[in-house]
Amino acid sequence: QPISENQYEFIMNTIGSLQTDVANAKYPVYTFTKNITLNANTWTNTGIYGENLASGVYIVEFYSTNTSLGQQFWGEHFTGLLYWFNGVTNSSNGTNITLHSCGHANNQTTLQARTLRSSGTDSQPYVKLQLYSNYALGNADWIFKFTKIM
Repeated sequence: QPISENQYEFIMNTIGSLQTDVANAKYPVYTFTKNITLNANTWTNTGIYGENLASGVYIVEFYSTNTSLGQQFWGEHFTGLLYWFNGVTNSSNGTNITLHSCGHANNQTTLQARTLRSSGTDSQPYVKLQLYSNYALGNADWIFKFTKIM
């Protein structure tokens, strides 16, 4: 006996939900909203550090919730690939994250990202995520999404 349209929709929604659950279990996404003031030519801590993430390889996407940030960024999104270490560090080395960006306009404003290790004697001796802009972008909320792929 054929199934009804409602039964078909229920089955397809259930399958879709299960596929999403499996994908989220295999490739979890961690989302942070951080209020950040970006001054020109200064590395700024995002507030994401250490044990906020498990150690592993991540794709990161981030963007400002202010779509016309500082009248410079208009709907720009940034993506990169990085390794995150969530243990105590004992170094002051930084490693740049190669970023791709795209959106409506960036008006010659560049944004960089890096991970910065901290000395074991610091109050927070962990890896920190930092941003750097060649233009003062002011204060705004930023959304960071990390998808663990390994």
